[in-house]
Amino acid sequence: MSSNNTISHEIADILRDEILRQRYRSGDRLPSERDLAARFDASRGAVREALSQLEQLGLIHTQPAGARVQGVNSASLAVLVVPSWHLMIIQTRFLSINSCRRLVY
Repeated sequence: MSSNNTISHEIADILRDEILRQRYRSGDRLPSERDLAARFDASRGAVREALSQLEQLGLIHTQPAGARVQGVNSASLAVLVVPSWHLMIIQTRFLSINSCRRLVY
């Protein structure tokens, strides 16, 4: 694993924790790649990879205008139980009570 990947995992872990602690709430726009790169003293590529990891977890949605925080209830279960470097191992999604009911009935 390259140091760029290690940095991106650290950035993703910090941002994940901030989202879970509601520093950034659902619908909020995250700072720009440039601002995050300056904050973490990292390359924009490392920040872009970190954002990609958060998008895989279902915590954010990226678009040309930037990244927006998604509702935590739509996030992957992995967001609560494992660090971001396990993203490829666990991809289970939360099911709402209504979804579970639909499966049962």
